[in-house]
Amino acid sequence: MPKKLSANMLYNYVKCPHRLTLDLFGDYSKQDPISVFVKLLWEKGTDFEKQVIKGLEIPFLDLRSYSGIEKEKRTKEAINDGVELIYSGRIIAGNLIGEPDLLRRDGDGYISGDIKSGSGLEGENDLSEGKPKLHYTVQLALYTDILERLGISAGRNPFIWDIHGREIEYDLNSPQSTRNSKSWWSKYKSCLEEVSKIANHDLKTLPAYSGICKLCHWRTYCLRCLRKANDLTLIPELGRSKRDVMINHLGSVAELAQANLNQFQKGGKTIFPRVGRDTLEKFQKRAILLSKSGSKPYLKGQITLPDAPTELFFDIETPTNKTYQQTGNTPLSALSDLSIYRYINNGYEKLANVELKAHNPATKNISKDIEKIVREKKNGNWFHVLKNINKGTLTSVFDKFIFSLKEHSNKDSDISILFCICILEKKWGMIKHFKYDSSLGKGLPDFTEEFFCLSKISNSNNIRDKNVLKQKDILKNNDWTIIEP
Repeated sequence: MPKKLSANMLYNYVKCPHRLTLDLFGDYSKQDPISVFVKLLWEKGTDFEKQVIKGLEIPFLDLRSYSGIEKEKRTKEAINDGVELIYSGRIIAGNLIGEPDLLRRDGDGYISGDIKSGSGLEGENDLSEGKPKLHYTVQLALYTDILERLGISAGRNPFIWDIHGREIEYDLNSPQSTRNSKSWWSKYKSCLEEVSKIANHDLKTLPAYSGICKLCHWRTYCLRCLRKANDLTLIPELGRSKRDVMINHLGSVAELAQANLNQFQKGGKTIFPRVGRDTLEKFQKRAILLSKSGSKPYLKGQITLPDAPTELFFDIETPTNKTYQQTGNTPLSALSDLSIYRYINNGYEKLANVELKAHNPATKNISKDIEKIVREKKNGNWFHVLKNINKGTLTSVFDKFIFSLKEHSNKDSDISILFCICILEKKWGMIKHFKYDSSLGKGLPDFTEEFFCLSKISNSNNIRDKNVLKQKDILKNNDWTIIEP
């Protein structure tokens, strides 16, 4: 049993209670290797946090180089000294432990904050302002709980700094929604109680198959258990919550396939909360398909597809054809962010690989994606989003492109990459096709420097040390297409 309950445990519980059980008590030899995609998500989060901290224009105490007891000690000292902003601290109270990204002084107390490389709200659209994300909420609430137990909380209003550059207050005393008047704080307390029960072996959890499983290191093990149990969550759209209200009456896919559904009817409803008769019948049809050998999908109605002169298809997180040794000691297949295909001669032909990037990442993170585009020998599309730029931003990013292209090309390389760069706050973008033909005789280093307007020969094609408006003119005069509203 762990001595402390952490924010990470709450996060994992909200995503999947059974993952928490396995992380605490499972056989680690049965874990899958961490997927490339998960590593990319980690890198994205780490890079974004570094950029945010690097860009802070206010003084702060940085404790990220410390760990464990020493980090906790220095956090206490900083709080006692009234430091205005603490980065990467560690706080403990009773059986709770937390390492919030930020602790900010507010009056005589502190509030906690986290830096997230995603949006701070979910469900934002033209009709809704969105609401807090539960997996962010429980983490912030735990930090707030610790601060309250220590007697240094400035209130239940922690915050998120999100990918859009916003500070979003999470009012933990506010209701969860218009339909659910219970507060986010009460939801946190309920989750904390469940986590505590799991940690103390007082609550048994079951695996359940869902989309989040694809990112989990227990996926193979859980899927084997689910198939052995013929679990109801193997049926598409029948998730954990529906399974849990049905399991006492229908224990498996086979039982549902063979059941007389009339026995579960109660007036105009079924005995299963939030599972209507139509939904139950749909699940049964899918259960029959899963149970019957040789079953195939079937059409429920006529489908009419519109004619189009050109049809393109895409696939997300596409495995590469070649292997790469970008981490570790073993060459492995990597993933392209997106691939575009056309259908021809009864098959799909890959036309292009797309890589997506944001902000000004480390050279190694640009280099590994440039390597994939170059070595896969398909047309490439590099789509890069920058929040804003100063006179050094484009130079910095372009230098990394130049280094990466030189590093992963050889004298016989023909390279085709469409570079698209969008600058959000400036409200303009730029596009240019990098098409290098080794037979033309010009060396790749000179070609690349000229392409990115960092020529060492011509000052009229060099944006280095120029202001942004001058850089924009130079880019336009050297065949970059500038796109503005």
